[in-house]
Amino acid sequence: MDKTYFEIKITFVHILILLVAIVLLGIGLFYMGYRAGHQAAISSPIRQVNSQQKLIKQNSARIDSINEKQIFQSKHSQTKPNSLDTEMAVYKNNSTKSNISQSPTEPNLKTFFAIRVGAFSNPDNANRYANSFRKRGYEVHIINSTSQTNKLLFHVLVGKYPDSEAAKAAKDILEIQEKKKFLLVPYQ
Repeated sequence: MDKTYFEIKITFVHILILLVAIVLLGIGLFYMGYRAGHQAAISSPIRQVNSQQKLIKQNSARIDSINEKQIFQSKHSQTKPNSLDTEMAVYKNNSTKSNISQSPTEPNLKTFFAIRVGAFSNPDNANRYANSFRKRGYEVHIINSTSQTNKLLFHVLVGKYPDSEAAKAAKDILEIQEKKKFLLVPYQ
């Protein structure tokens, strides 16, 4: 009588070798995942910095195109707009000139835009925060308002921009410099 089946002998050594192979495979896969995650974590800040640099370049171009005439005049008067502070000064001069050109009997109802950098219930805290921006050369305003819960708030505003595009460009740059998020608000 012939055997019609195939006989397999599995011993304890075979089972042990199989378990060791599975454990080694698991360790290898874990290590590969660890290295990939570690490399992604290292390159993520680099990608973030690169995207922030692109954003700064885009917003700088936007600011330049908004007041190209002002920048042209300032370049020829030996003052180069090389920072956000000088750009803000250009906008300040521009908005001051437009206010002077209005007739004295006509009330100034033109709406500007500003960057709200903070809101405080304590006026001393608002003044301290505003002074930290003033020391760095920003134009700062503090306005009062009442919240929905009838609480008096002191809003710290930076800049005074003639349109929302200029304010958004300045806000994006300020957010990158300060590493905080701010709001655009209308301002009279």
